[in-house]
Amino acid sequence: MRRVISIVIPGAGLGSRMGLDTPKLLLEVGGLSLLERHYRMTSDIGHVAVVAGFNSAAVVQMSRAVCTGIIIVMNQNYAQTGTAGSVKLASKYLPAGDILVLDGDVLFEKRAIAEAIKTGESCLGVGPVRSREPVFAHLSSDGRYVTELTQERVSEFEWSGLAILSQDEITTYGDQHMFSSINNALPKRAIRVEWHEIDYPEDYSLAENWILEHG
Repeated sequence: MRRVISIVIPGAGLGSRMGLDTPKLLLEVGGLSLLERHYRMTSDIGHVAVVAGFNSAAVVQMSRAVCTGIIIVMNQNYAQTGTAGSVKLASKYLPAGDILVLDGDVLFEKRAIAEAIKTGESCLGVGPVRSREPVFAHLSSDGRYVTELTQERVSEFEWSGLAILSQDEITTYGDQHMFSSINNALPKRAIRVEWHEIDYPEDYSLAENWILEHG
């Protein structure tokens, strides 16, 4: 039986660290918004759901401009919930199967997505620590599995925000941080990925160069 994979792109947050009055999902890098870039990388995989919250009208408008087939899920409680709440909400509107989660404010290589899908199981994209506020990923001795996600215990690796998770598992998640909920269901396969998170203005200024290097 063919594996069913849907995609969730969380974009409900305030993005307050960027100092902008717009969701980070709508930021343009290399001539494309992050939303359109994510959609182009995943639309041939399965249903794509975008979660809107802060300034939802702008997210809806951009989603409709990219493709009328994008499923738009409204997180009305975005100010009190985290990414886990958005992903859990979106999962209710998708077919049964696995869900590929791509943080809306992160640039990913398409190769990383293909590698994650090829595993055929739940997995997490990890790489060397680069961000200011990392979610550290501790790996098994052979480096094949993530055994812990934490913001306290330092590791040389961090979670990128890319994950393939079962829909059944997602229904058990809380409403705040994704890593806290995922931590209760480890170990999961570790996939080495390249990514660039846009949390602060200086991250945005480096994004164009990242695109030139990684595509």
